Amino acid sequence: MAITNVASSVVKGVWGLPRKVFGTRNDRILKGYQRRVAPINALEADVRGGFDDRFARRIAEERLEETPVEEQESIRQRIRVELSEDLRERAKSIRAQFAEAYGPLEAWWKSLTPAERLEEYYRGEYRKRNAKVIDDLDKIGANQEAFALLREASRRARNHRHFDCQIVGGRVLYEGRIAEMRTGEGKTIVCHLAAFLTVLSGKKVHVVTVNDYLVRRDAEFAAPIFELVGVRVGYIQAQVDPAGREGIRQAAYACDISYGTNSEFGFDYLRDNMKTQFNEQVQGALDFVVVDEVDSILIDEARTPLIISGPTQDDVTRYPRADKVALELVRRQATWDRKVLSTIARYDGDEHGIPKLGDAMAILGLKEKKAKVGAGAKKVTVPPDESSEATGEADEAGGESMATLGPDFLTDDQVEAIQMYENNILKLPPAEQYRRYFIVQMERKQAAVTHEGVTIAQELLDVGSLYSGDNMEWPHLIENSLRAHKVYQCDKDYVVQNGQIIIVDPFTGRLMIGRQWSDGLHQSVEAKEGVRVKEETQTLATITIQNFIKLYRIKSGMTGTAMTEATEFDKIYRLDVVEIPTNRPVNRVDHNDKMYRDTEQKYGAIVDEIFEVHRRGRPADPFLMADVFAALRPILARQGKDTSKLDEGLRQFNGAEYGDRKVIAFMVETYDELMGDLARGRPVLVGTTSVENSERLSKLLTQRYGIDHEVLNAKNHAREAEIVAKAGETSLPMHGGDKKPRGHVTIATNMAGRGTDIKLGAGVVYPTCKMPEKLPEGTKPSALYPPGVTKCCLRCEEYDPATNCAHCFKPKLDPRFPELGRKVCKINVPCGLHIVGTERHEARRIDNQLRGRAGRQGDPGSSRFFLSLQDELLKLFMSDWMLKMMERLGFTEGSSLEDKRLTKGIERAQRKVEERNFSTRKHLLEWDEPMDFQRREFYTARQRILEERDLPELIFDTIDNAVRTTLKQFLGGHYRERCIAEWCRANMALTIDEESIDVSDLESAAASIRKVARDETHDQIRTSLGEYVDADEPPANWDLGGLVQWAKRAFDFSVSQNHLRKMAPAEIEEALLEAADEHVENANCEGVAIFLDSQYPYRALVDWAKSKFNIQVSQEDVVEKSTGEIVELFDRRVREAYREREINYPVEWCLERAVGEETTDNATAAAAIVTWVNGKFNVGWTLNDIQGKTVPEVREMMIALNREFLSGRLEKEIDAGIGGKDREAALEWARKRFGRAWNEERFAGFKGELREAILAQGREFLRWELTRLEQFVLLRIYDQAWKDHLLEMDHLKSAIMQRPLGGDQSHPQSQYAIEGRDLFNQMWARIAGRVTDIIFKVRATGGPEGDGRAPGATGGRAPAPMVFRHADATGAGFAGASADQQAAMQAQGTEGKVETIRRDQPKVGRNDPCPCGSGKKYKQCHGRSQ
Repeated sequence: MAITNVASSVVKGVWGLPRKVFGTRNDRILKGYQRRVAPINALEADVRGGFDDRFARRIAEERLEETPVEEQESIRQRIRVELSEDLRERAKSIRAQFAEAYGPLEAWWKSLTPAERLEEYYRGEYRKRNAKVIDDLDKIGANQEAFALLREASRRARNHRHFDCQIVGGRVLYEGRIAEMRTGEGKTIVCHLAAFLTVLSGKKVHVVTVNDYLVRRDAEFAAPIFELVGVRVGYIQAQVDPAGREGIRQAAYACDISYGTNSEFGFDYLRDNMKTQFNEQVQGALDFVVVDEVDSILIDEARTPLIISGPTQDDVTRYPRADKVALELVRRQATWDRKVLSTIARYDGDEHGIPKLGDAMAILGLKEKKAKVGAGAKKVTVPPDESSEATGEADEAGGESMATLGPDFLTDDQVEAIQMYENNILKLPPAEQYRRYFIVQMERKQAAVTHEGVTIAQELLDVGSLYSGDNMEWPHLIENSLRAHKVYQCDKDYVVQNGQIIIVDPFTGRLMIGRQWSDGLHQSVEAKEGVRVKEETQTLATITIQNFIKLYRIKSGMTGTAMTEATEFDKIYRLDVVEIPTNRPVNRVDHNDKMYRDTEQKYGAIVDEIFEVHRRGRPADPFLMADVFAALRPILARQGKDTSKLDEGLRQFNGAEYGDRKVIAFMVETYDELMGDLARGRPVLVGTTSVENSERLSKLLTQRYGIDHEVLNAKNHAREAEIVAKAGETSLPMHGGDKKPRGHVTIATNMAGRGTDIKLGAGVVYPTCKMPEKLPEGTKPSALYPPGVTKCCLRCEEYDPATNCAHCFKPKLDPRFPELGRKVCKINVPCGLHIVGTERHEARRIDNQLRGRAGRQGDPGSSRFFLSLQDELLKLFMSDWMLKMMERLGFTEGSSLEDKRLTKGIERAQRKVEERNFSTRKHLLEWDEPMDFQRREFYTARQRILEERDLPELIFDTIDNAVRTTLKQFLGGHYRERCIAEWCRANMALTIDEESIDVSDLESAAASIRKVARDETHDQIRTSLGEYVDADEPPANWDLGGLVQWAKRAFDFSVSQNHLRKMAPAEIEEALLEAADEHVENANCEGVAIFLDSQYPYRALVDWAKSKFNIQVSQEDVVEKSTGEIVELFDRRVREAYREREINYPVEWCLERAVGEETTDNATAAAAIVTWVNGKFNVGWTLNDIQGKTVPEVREMMIALNREFLSGRLEKEIDAGIGGKDREAALEWARKRFGRAWNEERFAGFKGELREAILAQGREFLRWELTRLEQFVLLRIYDQAWKDHLLEMDHLKSAIMQRPLGGDQSHPQSQYAIEGRDLFNQMWARIAGRVTDIIFKVRATGGPEGDGRAPGATGGRAPAPMVFRHADATGAGFAGASADQQAAMQAQGTEGKVETIRRDQPKVGRNDPCPCGSGKKYKQCHGRSQ
């Protein structure tokens, strides 16, 4: 054994040698970063210049003391901005250097297609090239100067000069890594450095944090800093302009740096991808993101889906009915639960060979009752100044705090065990045996109705069987209502505010406004609480937070605990974690965990520790105080102080039995006396794992000691930051004679209040440990410890035992130091914040986050976790034999276990859970990947439409694919057979294989159809007959009524039940076969004759082309032609038709709006036409040009103009307009000429000469109206298809998860990906079909398509000429016309009153079908604005 240990030590030593010599990987990375800090520090004096003197003079000149206090800071900021012009000039110079360095990289990135930019390969390549650019900027000193600039801006604006460790953190973020920095190390200003350098490179920065309070706080803190260097800061918040209609979000995103929560950034991404106008999008490019509390957002909340949903067609009246049924089931079940108590009372502990009986009795309270007897005899340590009466109340409260699980937690097997016991052993009659109407699974938050429960529900609902027809939804609704009543609790799982159900986050206690449970659960809770039941929702857009963050080009993050999840960050996000040392040493003592047998004892010990620490700064732990006495004795002895009482305390401790209250009381009194002023109340922060545990501990704390405390839960959600910020303070007690300050007690979940620093209040730290303003004589000042900060001896880097720290001020103020701090305080820290953890979390980083709340910026602090064998983490890894072994070693009821090895063992268990959780998250990621791929592909295609990028090309691509697919379908063989097979399905309800159909003539085709029909009907009869007739049963039990109905419906076979009852089953079968054969022979198959013509596929193809694209193709054009020739023909004809549509549609659009309304007079219509023509073609038309012409004549004139411009006149105008001008002048002319059709993004992305780019914009200008229509139609088609696809994917996932494993289901995620891809392809096929159906037919408004008339054309009469005179009913003459109309009419001498010309075309009624082809009524579609 000894040899093994020696060998193991040697191996460990050799293995660890390289680490000792070269340091860890993190150490080596830090050395590289720290080398970059020195050049930044060297620039500090130069960048600062004479600002401080100039600022002081300006403040004196402003006579600030005479200004109201609330206005002083704004004046100071104005002065800072005016005096910081030097910073902005230097920033401008650095920005130019950055632009030059990043130019090639950004040009390469823009050259990629939108789809390529989303691929991981190109993103990885971008990160590599970005790192190279950063190195190049280091070489020219641009990065160093930028860091120095922002450090100085922060010092000027907020008096926050970045520490060297913060400079390192900023560099880590800038390079796209995760910076792990301890709580209190100023992560808020660390991200400023990375954000500033990123903005200088021309990219937008998003800073993600955990809640709206921190969003506003951090943004408002950062804004004055960045104002000094010419950078704008904005922020977004929930409930503020969520749709972006007011422009608030657009303005926030237009800033260089935008703050927001992960949810708001994600929802804006989804909302932007639902917008129908490009200029309504708010978010912009996803360039660079800094994620604060990155472990919480990218690990804990990563798989949280962000969902935008809309109401579905849902009968909400079902939920209150289901709620009434659930309430009745609960009431009846409560009666049986009371009756079963008599069974428990008679149970003798013998399981009688009945499986699960012991477990069932334990759940019903048997073991708990026995445990309470033992617990009641246990003595509880009470402080000397507390009465015995209070102690008795505390014991009673502690005993009642442990609730029995109860019958709701029984499983089916356990219920059956109780029933067997009552039947076989107790001999109870069936009517008195225990029943369960539902089973509750609390850990899964589920409830299931039993068979007996369903029977009662059927009686209450009176709708027949709940497992047939339309009733099959009822069991699900009732189970949801049971979950609402038995699992989900008000003010714990949700709150009711303003008539709405708001979900509570179980980990943080925060209200999740806008979220709702799915699958009808939310509606069931609404019915339970009696608020308005909203319709169920259907997903319209969704993305997980993880997949949203992965969309950013460069990702970075910061937190206090990320190293434990470094592997996951690397594998999923390609993010490296760098642990950054603190500016000052961490002076926190992490005590070993304390373990108790059960939760009741553990909570009792927690309450005792909170009480003692909050009033005297130490627990009433005799073992800890004995260690303190042993360390304190030599210190007091050297000072010549009396140690007799201390010695007596040690003597009593060594001779006492465990739990001797008198000895404990004496030791507590001795400690308080010896420590003097150091025995003071300390603030206590209690971290729990759930809101439920917080409430439980709060109740126990109030019952036992009546301590004032704050609980962070849903009831005071709005005060979260305020409560956490005050957790480090003390105050004088309100009652009693004790005037020593007591620490605040705050109870919160481990995750609550993240991002809010807990700063220690005045008096929490021992005054001697605070750096004085004036140092005692003989002490040296320290740059690390300026006046007012804490200098703790625990881990002081300046400790000098040889001189007893003669350089320090503390020994001169209190001779017990530094020895007291080095030897006594490390055993029990007497001041600072104390952290109590009620349970170990399964993730180490959550525990580390809780611990990290204490000991910020060198302050003292301590932490301890309390455990019990009933904790979930210990249940996972501690088996029964281990518990028995611990009992043999003395771990009995009432005792506690505390050992360093136990703490280490818990951490090893946590590592195993972390590995399992990582595997689980990776497993979930595999489910996310198919939807993530589909979402990115769909949104990329949709964005192309929104940005109007080559819509004709997109349409032609869709048409070309449709043509090729259709040709393959029509001319690929067996088309006639497929048509016949489809005819059989529709007319004969017959499924027939196309290969079995003979198409040589009608007789052969009919024969082949009848043969298949006979075979199928025979099989159907043999299969179905057994459902109605059982040869082993008497005829009286046969379902002859059902058989008669089926035979009549299937084969038109009429027979009476009495006749069938006299026949044998074989005779019935023979009769049915004969009837079926006769039915088949009489079937009329003449309908298939149309498909037998060999030319039918060509005829169908020609008809398809005409119906789809309105193009004329004769049958002779395609017969006997190759596929390539037909494709070429269709391509040519379709493009010709589309060219005509480009020419005609803008003209029709103008005329429709000018003369299409019945109330429009001719003068107004004429003015509108002339204005449109002149704006479009710049031809100088006047009203004379169309005076006396009919609408069709005007239409032809306008079409001729459009055709002329598209055929070359546009090029001539552009050549004349830009000829002889420089680039800027040419662009100014083009922007003015093409007005709102000018697209800067399209122009910037055009690859070619300036003239060609302007010409492309001009062509788009000529077809602007058609582009608007196509964009509208395409977006409608795409969005509807995507919404339907999301629903299909939800159903697919549910179906796959319910399939049994095996075969294709060996890997359900892979099957989901495969079938999901098939559905995605089908979605694109539906989109293509819909586009080709309507894109050539749809119009914005107007009469029915295809009526052969242009807008304004008349029916059977000759078109009326256009005479432009105003009907002046008021005598106002031309006064009623616009200035342009007056000038036009006066020039032509028009005056007086004439008849108004109205259109003769029939008007579309509001309830008529909309002519656009949408299928909606006109008033609900294009007539909505009328």
